[in-house]
Amino acid sequence: MAGAGPAPNPQARRRARSTAPGTVLLPQSGYSGNVPDWPLTQSTMEELIIWAELWKLPQANAWERFGWAREVALYSRWMVRAEGGNFDAAREARLLSDRLGLSPLALLRLRWEIRPDEEIPGHAQPAAQPAGVTDIRTRVKAVDTDAVEGAGDSG
Repeated sequence: MAGAGPAPNPQARRRARSTAPGTVLLPQSGYSGNVPDWPLTQSTMEELIIWAELWKLPQANAWERFGWAREVALYSRWMVRAEGGNFDAAREARLLSDRLGLSPLALLRLRWEIRPDEEIPGHAQPAAQPAGVTDIRTRVKAVDTDAVEGAGDSG
């Protein structure tokens, strides 16, 4: 019998998802706190829009924990200038984005992991699904497997 061997270990996947020491776990649902006050002296509407969007991200949990509001504000400022075509500002925004964990490689370097909320000890579960949205597992269970198996038979 080719390929015979021990059955797969259902705990193997769980073990592979273990967290390395020093890793900061971030909830996939994002930051649930209030958007901090703008820490710089003046702001434009565009800066405030980017600022508010950034504080919805999972990374904002770490920024709040480490007190990085000023750095996030500076990133917002550089992004507005970069989007206006300023290449020096684009370079600064890219550097700050790495420090703020805004790319997969930056997350890896910072040892931050975005995980489903239920995998983070002590973190609240996300809100229930909105009305009319069906969980995929429910839809899969509703399929009549006998009907599906016989669907391709042409008698």
